[in-house]
Order: sequence, then structure tokens, then C-alpha cells
Amino acid sequence: MRSSSADESTSGAPLLGDQQDVENGAAATEDPAQPAQRRKRFTCQELFWCPETGYQPGGRSAVLSTYTYAAVHGATDQLLPASFKSLEIDLRLSPVGLGTASSCSRIAHAIACPLWGLAIDCCGRRRMFASTALGWGLASALFFFVWMPWQVMPLMCFTGLFMAAMGPLSQKVLSEEVPAESRGTSFGTMHFFQSLGRIISLQAATSVSGLFILGAEGWRYAFAMCGLVSIVMAICLGLRVPDSAEQKRLQKSSGVKWFSPKELLYVLWNGSFWSMLLVGILNGIPRSALNFCTMWFQYCGITDWWSSFIVSASWIAAMFVAPFVGCLGDYASRLSRDHGRPLVAQISLILRSGLMAILLTCIPLQPSSFWIFLVLSVLIGFLAGWPGVGVNRPILSEIVKPQHRATVFALVSTCEGIGAALLGAPLVGFLSQTVFGYISVDHSHKLVALTDLQRQSNARALSRAMLCMTVGPWIANVLVYCILHKTYRKDRQLQTVFEDAPANAENRIDAAQQDVSCGDNRPQRYKSALS
Repeated sequence: MRSSSADESTSGAPLLGDQQDVENGAAATEDPAQPAQRRKRFTCQELFWCPETGYQPGGRSAVLSTYTYAAVHGATDQLLPASFKSLEIDLRLSPVGLGTASSCSRIAHAIACPLWGLAIDCCGRRRMFASTALGWGLASALFFFVWMPWQVMPLMCFTGLFMAAMGPLSQKVLSEEVPAESRGTSFGTMHFFQSLGRIISLQAATSVSGLFILGAEGWRYAFAMCGLVSIVMAICLGLRVPDSAEQKRLQKSSGVKWFSPKELLYVLWNGSFWSMLLVGILNGIPRSALNFCTMWFQYCGITDWWSSFIVSASWIAAMFVAPFVGCLGDYASRLSRDHGRPLVAQISLILRSGLMAILLTCIPLQPSSFWIFLVLSVLIGFLAGWPGVGVNRPILSEIVKPQHRATVFALVSTCEGIGAALLGAPLVGFLSQTVFGYISVDHSHKLVALTDLQRQSNARALSRAMLCMTVGPWIANVLVYCILHKTYRKDRQLQTVFEDAPANAENRIDAAQQDVSCGDNRPQRYKSALS
């Protein structure tokens, strides 16, 4: 460390007396660094929502990039539900067809997610950020040229294929860079930005989808613009996001190292992992089924913009509450290490089920119910994301080995995609048409040509179908979390032992080597340390 006189000479300040140097030495030493510290305060990395990482260089940049990636991912994911009504009219897609289109994306997501998880654990995160965002950006931009119903299906498959990387990639980066006691807050902040992207996409796409701009439908421009933003983001992330220090070391020593699937066999004896798989399947069903909400509000007689506003209000509530949900999950975990997080999930699911049942069954299906729809949607939004943000993600980061976090989370996300693809939106479309009497709108007449009685009949059919596919899975999830109360403690403690064993062995070896280097004649201790 340089002396204070050297610092003064470098900065051009006159030399002071010895006594004054002693009194003001610290201030003189810090003076040259003060401008740099002031400049650092105004960077985006010092904002309140960026966590203190302290793990490795470039950690904050990776966390902020994950938040940006999540926002654009949420915007892209919301494009199709926001355009359901326009696609029904312009491309002659029935609710079954719309559900099938959504299902194509979910199936591709379910198939690709484990592969992305394996690639993320073995390859650098920089190339994963860039390649996946570029892929879904190109697929979204190609929606501008869709003119036939069958063309929607392959594009949705390609979109789901690349968007499947979001879950395991964010799980890997945030688990690596954020300490365990703050991960719930970090996942909540990520959910905030993802919801923000969904809100912007929902409002913009729904508002312009029914317009004609330069001879083309407005929803085409919405897809094209979102695709362009994704491509630009992919280029920026590819240039900016650093790989982790461990990944750089592995790439220099042996290149990309793929681990064997046999290394994951220990997960099969993890009861909490199986609970998370079942939770994923059940959680994907309502998430996919609620894609019909905007369409349902439109059939209730509410205009396009206000229909999207109600759904956006729910997303806004979920967006602002997400960081606090993460903090609540962390606080509940500190109060009760074994039961706090599962209990938070159970309370939120019970409250949300009751509010959803009231919304879908007890409110008159007419425009005058707008304010009731809005209030209930906001309350439901406040309870959204509690299991995922405050419970599932932090628990998954604690019950598996660090080098397998992305792969294991991908398996859970795959189960969620299977539930969404097979039992979510497709079953809502099927039940509404074949069981509850939905009247399809074909190309021969527009939605405005339906009578009020037919509109209410369609709204009632959609509400009953969504009720079956939302409240039922949520109540089932409450029961699954009861299993987690029994398994979480044992699985977490076992994983803690696995993580601490290599570090303890390394410390014992270092201590023994230090004894040898100091000339201590204690061979027995050295042998025991190595054993």
C-alpha cells in the first residue's frame, strides 16, 4: 500500500508536516479515489434493486442482464394471448385452434428445456443469452408474414424452443451470483421485470391488434417490433455478459465439459425434487388456462383496450408485489427454516383460489361489472407468483448441487410445460366448445355480429372452463406442499453436507501443508488431514 506522501506527490498536492499527516492521513489517501467513487454511484449497478453479489467479477452485470432478458422474454410470451381475438377473426382460429397454438409452444418448451439446462450447466452463459434471444426474436418477427392458420403452429414451436432457456438460465445465474439468504428477493425482482414486459406487451398488442396500419393488421407489427427488440438485446448481451470465473477456467483447461446423466441419479432419491415436479405440472395448467382472460373480458362486453387493462392491472399488481414476496419468503425461511416457505405457498394458493372462484362464478357477465372485475383481478395479481418466487426457486437452489442447478430446474420447468401444453389452454378450449356450449366465430361474421345472448353464452362457457383449469390445480398444489413439509429439511441438510465436505477437506489439507512448510514434525496429523 502506498504512503500518504506518495499519494500527495502523485496528485500534485504540497507535502504536509508529519503531525498533520498522522491526523489526516486517511483522508489524504482517499482523496484521489473520491472522483471514481462518485462516478460509480451513478451507474445502474448501484440501484436498489441490484443485489450485492460479492461472488466474482461481473456478477452484477450478469444479474442486470438476467433482469433485462426476463423483461423481453415476458413481452414475447404475452404476444399470442394478447392477440387471441384478432387471430380468431383474421386467421379463422377457433378457441381449440388458439389453444393448440399455445400448446405447440408449450410442447416445444417442455422438450427443449432439459437440453437447455444441460447446455447452460456445461457451456458459458454469454452464448446462451445471445443465441436464445436471437432465436425467439427471429421467430417472432416472422409472424408478420403469417397468412394461413397452419403457419402459426411451426412459428410457435420455434418460439417455445428458444424461450425454454429462460427458466434454467435465470436459475443458474442468480443462484451463482446472489447469496442464499437474498435469493428470494432476487427472484422476486426478476419476476418484477418479467411482469413489466408482459404488461407493456399486453397493452400495446391488444391496442393495435384490431387496427390496420399501411394495409396490414396491427398484431403483425406488434410481433415484428417485439422480435426486433429481442434481436437487438441478443447482440447487446452477447457483447456484454461475462461468463462465470469457473466457466472461464474450465473453457481454458478442457473446453466445454459435459457431465454424465449418471451424476444426476442422486436427485431420484430426493423427495423434495419429486414434490417440485408435481408442483410444476399443476402450476403450468392455470398459467396456460388464464391466457383466455382477455378474450373472456371481451365477451363480457368490455372493449378491447379496457379488457387488456384489467389483465394488465393484475400483472402490475404481481409486478410490484414480486420483490416483497421474495423478501417475505426469505423472512419466513428465517422464522422457520423447514416450514416457512411451503406455508407461504399454501396460504397464497388458498386465497387465490377463493378470489378466482368469485371472479368467474359470482359476478354478472356484463360491462357494468368492470370495476368489480378490476378489483378482483388486482387482488389475484397480488397473490400471483408467491409459490414460484418465494418458494420453489429458492428451495430448488438448496436441494441440488450447484453444478446441476440449471439442469434440475429445467426438468421441473419441463413438467410445468407439459401441464400447460396438455392440460391448460387446450382443455379450456375443448371444455368451452364441447361441454359448456361455446359458439365459434367463423370467417363469415365478426364478433360484433353475435347477439348479446350469444356473447354471454360464450363468456359463461369460457368462465366455467377456466374455473376447472385454475382452481382445481391450485387446491391440488396445496396438498402437494404438505409433502414438502416432511421432505425439505432432510434434503436440504443432506445437500449442505455434500457442499461443505469438499471445502472442509481442502481446509484440512491446507492446514496440514502449512504445518509441513513450517518444519513441524507431525506426520500423523498430515496423514489424517489427507484422509
